[in-house]
Amino acid sequence: MKNFVLEIFSEEIPPLLQQKAATGFYKIACDIFIEEGLEFDDKDLEIFVSSRRIGCFLKNIKTDHILPSIQKIGPRVDANDKAIQGFLKSQNLNDTSQLLKIENKGHQYFSYKIEERRIKSQDILQSSLNKILPRLVNIWPKLMRWNIEDKDCQPQWIRPIRNILCLLDKEVIDIEFFGLKSNNNTFIGIKNTPQKAESFDEYLNIMQKSNILINYNKRKNFIVSEIKAHCQDLDLKLIDGSESILFDEVTGLCESPQILIANIDKEFMDLPDEVLVLTLKSNQKYFCLQDQGSNLSSKFIFVIDNNDLKINKSQIIHDNERLVRARLSDAKFFINEDLKKTLDERVTDLKNIVFHQKLGSVFDKSTRLSNLAKFLAIFVPHCDLSLITRLSMLSKADLTTKAVAEFPELQGKIGSYYAHKNGEDDKIVAAIYEHYKPISVSSNLPKTSLGVVLSIADKMDAIVGLFLSGDKPTGSKDPYALRRAVLGIIRIGFYHNIAFPIRILIEKSLKAYPSKVIARYINKSQSAAYQNKHDLVADIIKFFVERLKVYLKDNDGLHPEIVNAVVSHYLSDIDAHKYCDILYISKKIRFLDKIVFNNQSQIIKLYKRVAKILQIEERNDGKIYQGKPSKMSFKTKEEIVLNKRIRQISNKFTKLIYKSDFDEAFELIKILELPLVNFFDNVTINDDDIKIRENRLTLLASARSLFEKIYGLSKVDIP
Repeated sequence: MKNFVLEIFSEEIPPLLQQKAATGFYKIACDIFIEEGLEFDDKDLEIFVSSRRIGCFLKNIKTDHILPSIQKIGPRVDANDKAIQGFLKSQNLNDTSQLLKIENKGHQYFSYKIEERRIKSQDILQSSLNKILPRLVNIWPKLMRWNIEDKDCQPQWIRPIRNILCLLDKEVIDIEFFGLKSNNNTFIGIKNTPQKAESFDEYLNIMQKSNILINYNKRKNFIVSEIKAHCQDLDLKLIDGSESILFDEVTGLCESPQILIANIDKEFMDLPDEVLVLTLKSNQKYFCLQDQGSNLSSKFIFVIDNNDLKINKSQIIHDNERLVRARLSDAKFFINEDLKKTLDERVTDLKNIVFHQKLGSVFDKSTRLSNLAKFLAIFVPHCDLSLITRLSMLSKADLTTKAVAEFPELQGKIGSYYAHKNGEDDKIVAAIYEHYKPISVSSNLPKTSLGVVLSIADKMDAIVGLFLSGDKPTGSKDPYALRRAVLGIIRIGFYHNIAFPIRILIEKSLKAYPSKVIARYINKSQSAAYQNKHDLVADIIKFFVERLKVYLKDNDGLHPEIVNAVVSHYLSDIDAHKYCDILYISKKIRFLDKIVFNNQSQIIKLYKRVAKILQIEERNDGKIYQGKPSKMSFKTKEEIVLNKRIRQISNKFTKLIYKSDFDEAFELIKILELPLVNFFDNVTINDDDIKIRENRLTLLASARSLFEKIYGLSKVDIP
């Protein structure tokens, strides 16, 4: 048995691209090795990737392989000469005398039989690698070009390739890729010191002696476990936990990880936590720590790439602390300069900051937020209306500060800090901090009433404005993250149980824009603009509700049939559902999902029977049965009782549905269960008397109309 290693050594590979590239490498290698007839066990193929190298190990390879005979079918004997010559060329043959003729479906075809043969593993590997390497270009989302010396070409790879090591035990497999010929050299350390690997085993020894963890997962697990151990020793914990994407970044930045601990100078600990964390984590890739009470610690952890065991750790720690000191000194300077001017004094400066080229300044947006937030406050309990105007104007004032100019990620957070320093109301301080939330599909939501109101208003203003200006998402493109904004509003609404009507909120937001801005984009003479406000509002509603569909399917595991039926019913007549809110729609969807798929009660089966009978008879009669049945036309007590029960529960049932008390409404409608059973058992619907027949169908239609007050029930394919 033999062992094989391929190492592609390059300039530094971006850390967050490494795992995906390794997955793509594995699939390509597997497919081609199998295609070429190389026998191996899946567990013996391993892909490795680090900051400077990507490659594979393949262990326990047989010395020789027996390739079975293959008969390849070519073109028909009477095919044109071009097709025949193409087949000959593909099989490395000279003329048709080397081909066989076989009959298939009444026609004769050329064929070529490759006899069973024994082939060496190195030959299969060589052939496979010549196919694998060109295809590996596709594993990278972005490519870089560079010049090859003495050759007039520019290859493409994630970063320029410097060497290719290719060994089967002690033998170099000869391949050429991007102007480089394979060899048995690898490179170690910051200075890229060359090391010759005389064999597969020696390559592993070189990696081990150089303290290189070449396997990505082993390297990451080592980093995680070492950092956890240090945290335990210090009685501290990571701010983001072990699932932080920062672990993926530092894993991809090093090959020989070593964990070190440093300190932040005490003079900087009074800076906002967000400034400290952003400086250390985002800019420097350091791990921030906190005590068991969730207070930020002055200690931080960082990972170095240690190929040299003689490094001076104390000096490295000192250098990193000095770097942090310099960055935090800048941050402290910016904050001190910003505090010379209050947020209130900065509001007029927002007139000089463009919100959107077509929609005006950030000052204009702040004014709109004030109007929209006042309307939203009606739907959010305990919302202090007296603070909304001031909150709306101050919320964006930090965009004029030096701190936000240096650290854009601090928008809202630094504004909250400045508001606190300026002596603003605590409710305003908290709302400014929260109003950008959520910033992703899974991040934290605003918790305070004012924060909720301002967050929804901010997102809705952006959605409506960008649709108005024609910058709505198209296909997979969403440069202004409007889909994320809609999902943020949906998540906030669900979490806080806020029932705001979608259409009215959109119309209120649109009304907040100046009439001259609206007129500019809603004009029949402009082909790309909306013809009227109604079309614009309908377009935004559809966009909003489509995001709701995605959210409910992905997060609640609801059946698509139910979600689609309810949403389609809503969109079929937006004007009729003017006061409908997302909370109401979602409750109906969840309720229907439960009763249709998880609760096969008798009343649902009876409804199916009612709906089916009416569907057939309405199709035959060419009319829709609706309205009230005539009491004078009832001939049986079953008809009288059923009609009485329908009238008895109708008003209360409608009110319960309007209040979205679907479970209680469902219990109420079960009163019809026995009357419907008796009706079907004792009444002939298709009576010879046409008036009696139509009156009985109208009676069933009145029962159906109650069920149909639960959106789109007739549109759902009930099992």
